[in-house]
Amino acid sequence: MCSTANEIRQKLEHLADAERAVKAQRYFKTGEGDYAEGDIFIGITTPVIRSLVKEHQFMKISELLQLLHSPIHEERMFALLVLVTQFEKGTENDKENIYQLFITNTQWINNWDLVDVTIPKVVGPILLKEIKQYFTHWRNHQYSGKKELQS
Repeated sequence: MCSTANEIRQKLEHLADAERAVKAQRYFKTGEGDYAEGDIFIGITTPVIRSLVKEHQFMKISELLQLLHSPIHEERMFALLVLVTQFEKGTENDKENIYQLFITNTQWINNWDLVDVTIPKVVGPILLKEIKQYFTHWRNHQYSGKKELQS
């Protein structure tokens, strides 16, 4: 069963903790002029969000994008963690599509915790693969150039 963004929002609202949200607003620097200015927290910890991700890891990208574009931090965290799960289990084509989704939506990945739990698992592997391909090509070119000079 594929969940919708609205179903996830309702589940997250049910898990919300107003007292924790106030603390998170301060901790994550959401005040005027701060790096996460305007972010809204509803007070759900990452482990709780991760448990929800396990139940809803097969969501459609269109539904995840609705959550990713939310002003609510925990909705974005949920969407990004589902995308990480889909990336890790996906085909090469799926991985490239999710990588492109991350690159085109960086404005929504605007806080250090969102970066820490997602970018190394999605962007990192793609960049590492590209770097390895570059150096393999460079190394092969260097060796072929030496052989040509020796002839």
